Amino acid sequence: HAFHIHQLHFLVLEKNGVPVNNPMLLDTISVPYWDGKSRTYPSVKVRLDFRDPEIAGTFVYHCHILEHEDGGMMGKIEVDPTP
Repeated sequence: HAFHIHQLHFLVLEKNGVPVNNPMLLDTISVPYWDGKSRTYPSVKVRLDFRDPEIAGTFVYHCHILEHEDGGMMGKIEVDPTP
């Protein structure tokens, strides 16, 4: 799955529970598919930084495989910087 978020980047911290050697900023990352047999799902751990008060609004994230996106692999993050 090609996970993507609009309007900002994220820092990749881990892949399948293993810290990455060279964290980098991306807006899309490949998440391996689950083989249907393993006891754990493939995963990535990312950090999105919403501390800047200029970063506000709705941020859409989704799988770049259109059939998956249409099947529900999408969502939104609402950021309201008011205290």
